[in-house]
Amino acid sequence: MSMQAPTSVTAFARTCQAAHLLGKVCEHVNENASSHEADLHFEEASQLSRALLALVNMLHEETRNADSTTRHKLFGARGLAYAALSTLYDVHACIEGDVVGSIGGNRGLRLDLQQLAIDGFKEVAEMVSDLAANVEEFVESHGTSNVSPFVLFGLYTVASTYAWQVRENGSEVHLASLVNIKRVLEALGKKWKVAGAWVLSIRKMGFPS
Repeated sequence: MSMQAPTSVTAFARTCQAAHLLGKVCEHVNENASSHEADLHFEEASQLSRALLALVNMLHEETRNADSTTRHKLFGARGLAYAALSTLYDVHACIEGDVVGSIGGNRGLRLDLQQLAIDGFKEVAEMVSDLAANVEEFVESHGTSNVSPFVLFGLYTVASTYAWQVRENGSEVHLASLVNIKRVLEALGKKWKVAGAWVLSIRKMGFPS
């Protein structure tokens, strides 16, 4: 992912790349690093972040260059890449001292990774909000039949974060973003019941439509 490949690949290949990196992230976050492996564990997280961001940048460029009839084919790859970043940043944004700090390792490296995760998740939230807008625009014109289910996890994760932020500080900006994503999930709920179930849970929490 650190190389600039001039050869374009299909949307399916991009989806495979995103799925592969998501698998690497899942392996990483489920590792039980020992005191001797702590620094390597933190460095691996940074490497995964760089690889995913490189892929995301390519996906964004290819999305911009695609026409309106083919842009949706990259939804799945984008959804998986955002899911991988969200999962990675969620684990490292809140590094508890009694969980990771106690195993040793470079404290500066750990704190740098924590800041990377905090800042990174804010960027992912904006990416997912853009994806939600793209999905909504496509669904309005073409329906839900060609939308990948891989978009759902990113939408859930970021919407949950927005809901928490609204609860914590009453942010109108985050509320607007939450409402926008909820509207997309309502549309996707016509195809996947799980999307409708999430919308129902948000309504029970008292958030407006």
